[in-house]
Amino acid sequence: MDCTDNKDIALKIPELNEISNSYMEDFMSEIDEILSDLELELVNLEMDPGNKEILNTIYCNFHTLRGLLGLLNNLAGTRIATASEELLETVKKYSQSTPKDIINTILESIKYIKELKSSPQKAEDLEFSGEIERHVKGLITYKNDILLEVRQSFGKKSRIGEILVQEGALDESQVK
Repeated sequence: MDCTDNKDIALKIPELNEISNSYMEDFMSEIDEILSDLELELVNLEMDPGNKEILNTIYCNFHTLRGLLGLLNNLAGTRIATASEELLETVKKYSQSTPKDIINTILESIKYIKELKSSPQKAEDLEFSGEIERHVKGLITYKNDILLEVRQSFGKKSRIGEILVQEGALDESQVK
């Protein structure tokens, strides 16, 4: 976004009238830096998918990104960042490692946010808006799939005899 785009944003949003162009440029620069850091951290996570520190760093970056995009009234970018953050939070809480398909989906989030940042008018394009909507739904589906798996694993109550048979400690004929 160039300075004229930043002024246009400030004119459309009364709360932003007080934010000077230098702050707007700082916010845009911060977004660029976060997006760049996220790409590097996602590569690191792909190489070490069980690393909780890397995952937490990515989660925190998306949290910050969500706030910055919200401040700039980038609604589509905010939706993507929010859905990505929620998926990452779910992975943090309930998964031992981060699956490669989730890492790739988070990379797609970055791609969409970059496109929206460089061309804000794309948010008005119906085809692009549809892509974003499908992407956000995909993020939500991944999150819900993880939560469903967790619920199902808590819902199954194995009896001690079944567990001992599965582990080979007892023969099935020894369990009533």
